[in-house]
Amino acid sequence: MSNYPPDYQPQPRKPTNWALVGCGGCLGLIVLVALGFAALMFVGLKAVKGSSVYTTALKAAKDSPAVQEELGTPITEGAFPTGNVHLVNDEGTADLVIPISGPKGRGTIHYAATREKGVWRATEHEVLIERNQRKIDLTP
Repeated sequence: MSNYPPDYQPQPRKPTNWALVGCGGCLGLIVLVALGFAALMFVGLKAVKGSSVYTTALKAAKDSPAVQEELGTPITEGAFPTGNVHLVNDEGTADLVIPISGPKGRGTIHYAATREKGVWRATEHEVLIERNQRKIDLTP
């Protein structure tokens, strides 16, 4: 005996559109990969910008009278520095490229250093001014 009323007509099932389900799964996977990549970029940028090497290179450029003359003040750093910092115990190397700008133009800091016995020593520290390709050497 059926629990349905005698005049009950079952509704036909709508077919599942598997193409849309597949595209939704691919789109979700693409979004997850993009979010993961963005998180890695954020963590990497925060690590580089928080390093003592980065702050030393940036401070020297901002405090340089020659750089201030070329770019004006205030000098601000760009959003995306590139490079790497390798440390093993108290020794390591760093090679950074930091975009900077001021009211008069833009430039790029190139900073390379080695670390021995816990002390960083700059091997190269220069600012390349974009508009006239002038290099300002900041190596101590």
